[in-house]
Amino acid sequence: MKAGSLRRTLYLGTRDLHEVLDKNIGTLADCSDYARYLLGTFQFRAALEPSLADTDFPTLELVDDLRQDLEDLGVSAKACLQPLVLDTHATKLAAMYVSEGSAVGARLIARRVAVLGLDKNFGARHLARQIADQRRWPAFLEWLEAQEDATGQAVIEARRIFMLAMQAYQVDA
Repeated sequence: MKAGSLRRTLYLGTRDLHEVLDKNIGTLADCSDYARYLLGTFQFRAALEPSLADTDFPTLELVDDLRQDLEDLGVSAKACLQPLVLDTHATKLAAMYVSEGSAVGARLIARRVAVLGLDKNFGARHLARQIADQRRWPAFLEWLEAQEDATGQAVIEARRIFMLAMQAYQVDA
């Protein structure tokens, strides 16, 4: 990460919340832990994705895959968080950063749940889609760094979006 880049600024500005969220998601050592993770991810993405539809970087919509993954595990999927309103450029940048950044962790999670017998055909469809295109993350970073400067506000908004994720996963800050 280059010093002064928007990515680095967002990373440093949200690292504390990201670490708390990662710690509370846990190791996903069994299907019960994974189902809890899936439900939190579904809640978060259901609140976030509708507002990402009009960004100029193509959104990877995962809600339908998450719903199917939950059904595979016998868990009912019902969105209960208020949809997030992304009404500024900085908010959209922040939301895309959090959304796209989750694909980085998806690689590790996919390896963990493969041990549980979950894959692109059963229980881990959303993960398979997140990690399928290895060019997506570098393309996103290129897009992010080309955006007009909204750094200060983008960090504030990214923290707000991480707080929504924590709410979805029922994690206290």
